[in-house]
Amino acid sequence: MTLKTRKPTGAVPWPLILIEGEAKAGKAQPLDARIATPTGWTTMGELAVGSRVIGSDGQAVTVTAVYERGERDIYRLTFSDGAQVEACDEHLWATTTSSALHCQYNKGPKKGQRNHRPLVTRTTAELRDLVLKGTVVHIPMTKPVQYDVGEALPLDPYALGLLLGDGGLSKQNYPTFTSGDPELFDALAALLPAGDTLTPLSDPITVGIKGGGVTAALREMGLIGCKSAGKFIPAPYMTAAPADRLALLQGLMDTDGGMEWKSVTFTSVSYAMACEVQELVRSLGGSCSMRSKQPSYRAADGSLVECKTAYTLRMRLPIGVCPFRLDRKVARWTELRPGINTPPRRTVKAVEYVGKMAARCIAVDASDHLYLTDHFIVTHNTWACAQFSASPRISRCFWIDLGEGAADEYGAIPGANYEIVEHDGSFTALLDNVKEIRKVGEEALAAGEKPIALVIDTMTEEWAILSEWATNRARSSKYNKRKLAEDPNAEIKVSTNYWNDANARHKELMSLLKRFPGIVLMTSHGKQVAVMDDNGQPTEGKKEHKVEAQKTLAGDATIWLRLFQSERGIIVGGRSVHLQFKPGEDEPVPLAKNWSLEGVIFDVFKCDPAVAHVRNIADRKQDAVDPDAMRDEALKPETSVARLKELYTECVRAGLGGVTVTNERQGEELLRLLITRVGRERAARAALDFDPYAELESDDPWLLAVRDALTTADVEKVRADLLETFAGKEGEIRVRALLAVLDLRAAEVAPKAVAA
Repeated sequence: MTLKTRKPTGAVPWPLILIEGEAKAGKAQPLDARIATPTGWTTMGELAVGSRVIGSDGQAVTVTAVYERGERDIYRLTFSDGAQVEACDEHLWATTTSSALHCQYNKGPKKGQRNHRPLVTRTTAELRDLVLKGTVVHIPMTKPVQYDVGEALPLDPYALGLLLGDGGLSKQNYPTFTSGDPELFDALAALLPAGDTLTPLSDPITVGIKGGGVTAALREMGLIGCKSAGKFIPAPYMTAAPADRLALLQGLMDTDGGMEWKSVTFTSVSYAMACEVQELVRSLGGSCSMRSKQPSYRAADGSLVECKTAYTLRMRLPIGVCPFRLDRKVARWTELRPGINTPPRRTVKAVEYVGKMAARCIAVDASDHLYLTDHFIVTHNTWACAQFSASPRISRCFWIDLGEGAADEYGAIPGANYEIVEHDGSFTALLDNVKEIRKVGEEALAAGEKPIALVIDTMTEEWAILSEWATNRARSSKYNKRKLAEDPNAEIKVSTNYWNDANARHKELMSLLKRFPGIVLMTSHGKQVAVMDDNGQPTEGKKEHKVEAQKTLAGDATIWLRLFQSERGIIVGGRSVHLQFKPGEDEPVPLAKNWSLEGVIFDVFKCDPAVAHVRNIADRKQDAVDPDAMRDEALKPETSVARLKELYTECVRAGLGGVTVTNERQGEELLRLLITRVGRERAARAALDFDPYAELESDDPWLLAVRDALTTADVEKVRADLLETFAGKEGEIRVRALLAVLDLRAAEVAPKAVAA
């Protein structure tokens, strides 16, 4: 062959960029999901850019983006306090586990001390899997919610709490208050409006409220005339300042609350008020569950009398927040406090499929990206990078959306300018579209135009498509079909062959992308995972980042960026002398605060569109020399000894000498040894002065034995007997020549014998 060489150009080829996002955004909730705002509750469907919602710290944050998600599979999460919320399978949650909460240092000066672990971001799907495995998963509680404070409250919140608990409000003009604790009479009297007083009644534990101020306030709030089962908390008090909401709760607890063993409880026959007290507790950062009971008693005549349904709340407030003011209840709470000195937390109890619903997600300007949804449950949101399509250094940008459903919404980003590629979601469609877009890129460069760009969002979904393809092939095998027929939930193992096929299809796509005539942006999801030791156990305190895609994707990229939700992104690596980055030696390079893909590509990696070129990678081709074809030719009776010598030389030159092939006896043999053996046998036969085929017609006993072997299945035994018995008499050359004939005849006769 003629050696061909060329000098390097020094130009940077068109880049293949991997943009890995930490637990990538774009998660969704149904449109009717309730969202906490500074003025109360609204729904996801009512939010718009600029709307204000409540963040995890209880403070107001602004909605920076609203993304429509279309129809999504929705799941309902149920928590330990009975709270429920609905979200899609990819929705993000800040979580911890019981094992993480109770983790301790196992060595050093801190041995035995609590080793607090940070919250971990998990999807709804991950929560579902953990719950099914029995893992105890918690989500953080909100800080006390800070609502917008409106006009002054009509009554002191503690006084209203006392009246809602033990007040008689059914009379139109004369509210009363009943209690066995004189301390509460004094507290109520001190908080009445100017001019109002408490008046003793004939009942020693009941007082009336005169003066008109309390009556007017209660009438304004719609509480006058309410019986016990109809009581409720007026809306202004539900969104009052945290201190006022706590005072209201303490008034309710001093009358209808108490301690049951080590639990703080509240009981009411008003379902509306029970629900509102539950929300009150949760808005203060506490947890609160509810149960109902149908009380009854025996009348004098022995009949069973059923009372109104009673609703009992069991609550836990943040450490240091006492739900009582009444001295005896405060003393009881303080006495039991060491036994309940654990902050409130929510545990995920179940994750159940609801169905398909219209959904959307929001982005907020909080540093932790968290906001409050139904029942003050803390949840997550998103970020994207479609702004590169606005770069004046490219001509057209094509966007292939795989499983994200976000291509349309990113068009709202200022300057965004790309074309969405429509497809049916299959890998074949993806491959075909990439091929067509390559042609557009080649035509643009040939015409002297600016380069084009291709966005694939995401490569995580690309590998999921191929993984599902491999799994479906495994499920459709005869064995697995029978297995699934017996047990629809049986575990199906995907064989190595199917995974190899999936990897081969992925490599075909990557071969196109590596030599793309323009700029390719590939997104993927990523997450932190525990580093495993030699025994397969997680190493304490050690984490590594994992790209959720085909395992070689990061290595195939020429530029690898990692973006985080709450900190600056980094350049993990890149094939560029301009970066001066040595993988394994240098630390990742932080991205600038005002970074952009345009700056990374053209300024950091010095990709110059004027001289950039398609990456020079030789096409993968099959060798022209096929070892099986070479074997077949060597075994043909008409192949000459001279040709066998040529085959041997060609075999060694092509590096096939160590390749194992199936020989004429259905055994395994090195190709070069097979050619050598056949050549020697052919040379030996050529040296004989007789026709071996004709010799088989002779009456010589050992030739008859050869002929008999053609009709027996035990060819190997006959061959062994011939070598042992006749080698010394007739000579090794003649025996081996006749054995070669035997092998050829046996190969011809064997199929006929089997058929017979």
